[in-house]
Amino acid sequence: KVTGVLYADKDGNKQVQKARIVCVAGNSIESPRLLLNSASSLFKDGMANSSGQVGRNYTRHASQQIYATFDQPVNAHRGIQASAIMRSEARHDPSRGFAGGYHLEIFDVNFPFTALSVVPGAWGRKVSNLIEQFDHMVAVWTCGEDLPQADARVTLDNSMKDQYGLPI
Repeated sequence: KVTGVLYADKDGNKQVQKARIVCVAGNSIESPRLLLNSASSLFKDGMANSSGQVGRNYTRHASQQIYATFDQPVNAHRGIQASAIMRSEARHDPSRGFAGGYHLEIFDVNFPFTALSVVPGAWGRKVSNLIEQFDHMVAVWTCGEDLPQADARVTLDNSMKDQYGLPI
């Protein structure tokens, strides 16, 4: 049972927010970090970790985007979101010698997503030259993923601390 949450505000001052229900949703790295850092006399390995599973079975997506431009407008931003999807390799088939698979999709090159991802981290003329060809673009997206494994995990590094002195 909870009565609230104790947290540090932007200035490092401790604050209490009363609550009857608390949901932890800090992403795949920060949620386990928060729970593992909550170790106390009541929770020797951190809250919700009596099974030792907090931080285990970490998975990620290996994702690539490929953009192509054509001489004539293709207007891929019009119409349906995913005009072609290949999932035949996404099934689990041990006879292939590996587990899992991948997903291949020709997708809608919507403007905000394209502007952010056509040259990741870039800005200025390098991006704007490509964005000016927006109606001539088609994109392909692939997505593979890890399988959950107990040793693929998020743990605390007690040798490194954040600005509040908590292990990262």
